[in-house]
Amino acid sequence: MGKQISKYEYQLHGTDGLMKPIIFCYTDAKLEKDAIELNLRIAEKLISIKPARRSFKLPGIIDSIITVLPENCVIKEFDVLFNPEYQIDVLQLLITACKKKNFSIIWPGTYSDGKLIYAETGYSDFKTFDIDKYDVTCVV
Repeated sequence: MGKQISKYEYQLHGTDGLMKPIIFCYTDAKLEKDAIELNLRIAEKLISIKPARRSFKLPGIIDSIITVLPENCVIKEFDVLFNPEYQIDVLQLLITACKKKNFSIIWPGTYSDGKLIYAETGYSDFKTFDIDKYDVTCVV
């Protein structure tokens, strides 16, 4: 159910009618500069949790972090969530959090043929997400 739009369309029409979160899949220096990094915030909360419990606790951790961020902010650098030991659907986790407080995402990987890709084939953290299975908008 996901949607792909061009950077031009996004600049022309804005966020009206788009599924949330909006995922930016292109490089933009201003967007990067203003985006909020999450890795350190997530890691600081995970460190006190036993490794076996981290997957279970991640949704609450993400919610607690997102709650204190400015409305309609852009987040980036959340690679810690892709740890294969967590066995979570990172994209679904972020979609659920976005329903509680609106934010956009700078994707830490690539986009190709309707798929968001994280890491490279052969690595343990390699993941692909078919956007047709998620309610998101990818700006390419």
